[in-house]
Amino acid sequence: MNNEIEFSEKFMVKYIKSIFNLRPVTPIRSYIAWVIDSEYRTTERLDLFLKQQLINPAEELNQLADEFSKIKDYDKRIISILEFVVYNFNYETDINNHNKVEFWEVAKTVLDMKSADCEGLNGLIFIIARLSGIPSWLIWSCIGSVNVNQGHYWLLYYSTTQNKLVSIDATYYPDLKIMKKRKEFQTDLNYTTIWYMFNDTTIFKYS
Repeated sequence: MNNEIEFSEKFMVKYIKSIFNLRPVTPIRSYIAWVIDSEYRTTERLDLFLKQQLINPAEELNQLADEFSKIKDYDKRIISILEFVVYNFNYETDINNHNKVEFWEVAKTVLDMKSADCEGLNGLIFIIARLSGIPSWLIWSCIGSVNVNQGHYWLLYYSTTQNKLVSIDATYYPDLKIMKKRKEFQTDLNYTTIWYMFNDTTIFKYS
């Protein structure tokens, strides 16, 4: 069972601000968006891109989420979802998959294609995790830079049993260790900067 504590927006805002130089995007400033299709310059607000996928999701996604929801411990569940994606999906660039420099697939498309780049594969983990019942305040998407001097999309997960925030990443730096053995996340030589940290309800922006 989870050693859950009561999470709230107030708690997580304070926690995230204390670790990273990030500030919450208020409703007045909620225009933060990202180019999800480089060919047509289509943009999507980051939180809504995730939220919309959680409304009436495909049956295949629901079935997967239901299976993972049988793992009652959230820590074990998120690692199991990560393992599922790492072992069953391939990394592929948007150029090769879509003939576009940038294209954000929704989770159902990734599930069908069995391949995607960082935002596709890690986005799939996020959607399955949320559909399986992991609360929004425990899992976050991040856009930032890594030490190969390029942008990257990965996830951060807060373990209530270990009281630490850890990376969940199926592409750049896959780590399948159990939660107890995972290092607490910090920006370092691997993950150098977080530009945006968001889930399906909230966006944080680099100050």
